[in-house]
Amino acid sequence: MVNLRIRRPEAPSRRRGIWSLPDIFDDPDFFPFRFKPSEGLDEQSWAPRVDILEKDDSWIFRAELPDIKPEDFSVVIEEGVLAIKGERKFEEEATEGNFTRVERQYGSFERRFSLPSGIDEVNVRADYKNGVLSLTVPKKEEARPKSIKIDID
Repeated sequence: MVNLRIRRPEAPSRRRGIWSLPDIFDDPDFFPFRFKPSEGLDEQSWAPRVDILEKDDSWIFRAELPDIKPEDFSVVIEEGVLAIKGERKFEEEATEGNFTRVERQYGSFERRFSLPSGIDEVNVRADYKNGVLSLTVPKKEEARPKSIKIDID
C-alpha cells in the first residue's frame, strides 16, 4: 500500500499589497531549499519503483533499490506471489554542515506481485547491479505462447 499525501497550494497572503517576509520563505520560487524536518523522513513505508516486462519465455521484474545493500532486502516467491521486502537505512551524518533538504525516503518497504500460473519457480534468476534488482521468472514450456502455421490452398 502506498501512502499518498496531496497538498493543495494555498493562496499567498498579502500585507498592504506586498509579500510579507514569512511568505517569501514559504514560497519555493524565492527560497527553494527550505528544510522541514518531517519532509521525506516519515516513519511510514515507501515503495520502490518496479518495471515488469513480459517476454515469450519469461517475466522480467526490475526494481529500483538505490543505496540498499543486498543483505538489506529479500526476494521470496510463495504461493504464486513474488515479494520484494527490505529497508533503506538513513546512516549519513553531516559532519561539516547540516542537511538543507532530505527528499529520499527511508525505512522499510514491501512490494508484492501475483504471478500467473505456469511459471517455473525453481529457475528464477536474480541480478543486482547499480542499484537495480533484475529478476527473471521463466515460464514453463506449456505456458509459453505457441504459433502454428496453417497453409491456405
